[in-house]
Parts: sequence; C-alpha cells; structure tokens
Amino acid sequence: MGRSWRIALLVGALALGAGLLLYRMGGAIDPVMVDRLCPPRAAAEAEKPVAGDTYALCRYRADNARLIASGEPVRTVFLGDSITAWWRDDDPGLFQSGLVNRGIAGQASDELLLRFRQDVIALRPRVVHLQTGTNDIAGNTGRTDPDAFLANVESMIDLARANGIEPVIASLPAIDRIPHQRHAQATERAIALNRRLAALAERRGVVFADYHAVLAGADGKPRPGLTTDGLHPS
Repeated sequence: MGRSWRIALLVGALALGAGLLLYRMGGAIDPVMVDRLCPPRAAAEAEKPVAGDTYALCRYRADNARLIASGEPVRTVFLGDSITAWWRDDDPGLFQSGLVNRGIAGQASDELLLRFRQDVIALRPRVVHLQTGTNDIAGNTGRTDPDAFLANVESMIDLARANGIEPVIASLPAIDRIPHQRHAQATERAIALNRRLAALAERRGVVFADYHAVLAGADGKPRPGLTTDGLHPS
C-alpha cells in the first residue's frame, strides 16, 4: 500500500472518529466552558434537561433562586435519586412547610456530591436527608466500588457539618433487581452497602434512617406489595 493511501485511510479514520463523537454528543454541543450554563427561564425544573448539562445542575437552579429570594426558612432538603424524586410525585403534600425535594432520577453518589453546594448548602437547611446508592450499584456513572461510594457519602457529611447542617443518611431500600441492570447482584449489594453505611453513621455520629429494615423480607428482597419494579417503593 502506497504512502498516499495510508494517509487517506488515516484522514478517513480521523473524520469518522470525529463524526461519531459529534453524533454521541448530539451534534450541536460545543464542549467548552460557557458564561452561563443554564438559560433563564421561569420554571427550569419543569422543562426538558438543558443540552450539555451533564450533571443536571440546571434542574433546580431556578427553583433554588426563587426559594432563597423568598426568605422562607428551609428545614430539611431531601437529596437523592429517583427514589427521592418520585417520593415527591407520590406524596406532594409532604414537601412543603420547609421540606424541600432535590431528587434527580438516575443520579449516583458522585453526581449528588457535585450538586451538594447549590442544591443543599445554598438553601441553608437545618437537616439534609441523603439517599443514594442504587445507581452506584448499577454503574450509572461508570465503574466504581464500595469504597468510592462511601467516600462520596462521607464527603457530603463533611460538607454538611462544615456548614452547620445536620446530615441524615438513608439506607438503600430493599431491592430485588435494578430494571436496567439485571446482573448487578442488587439484593446482596444493597445489604452490604447498608451495613457499611450504618457503620459510617455510627462512627460519624450521624442519624441512620434504616428503610431497608422495614421494607425487606427475610431474604432481603422487598416484601410483597411494596414495589412494582423490584427497586422503587410503591
């Protein structure tokens, strides 16, 4: 093969790689720092995700600004994934009078840690209820391990305490399976992570809210009638 052919093949491969990258990025996202991540809008949390907002930092930004401007005191922020987010949908009357829901479906502990300053600290609550873990088991943000998960949780404890906020650590619920990741050994992983979360809470003097104890049967899976998909409490 001649040198010109090798150059042509190399150029073609680079062009194909660039095209695939643009396709995966949606074709219109320029991955550089911008002056304003979130567009101005009245109800950001009710609209579609912002393009390029990988960690959903825009999800509650407008609502946070309104809440801070109102001067309404915040008693507790519930930070978590879909288990927390859907709690608001199933029982909206709970989240009023200073109880604020900041759950986002699909997020793992590293994403909650990234959102902690704007979605918790900025609201100056007395308490933060932290619920996470199922999406770490599923590997939603990539390969991880229990030590990395516990480090993220402990970092959030540190941030809360440094800002005068009392953390409450929620256990993982009883899990039969994770719908989008059926080979994650979810039941066993949840039990093992809960054991370590309880030990962390005891070591740090943090309240541990053990939902697993009241949701699980003898086999560690959800008791009948408490979930429709093996993961989310019904």
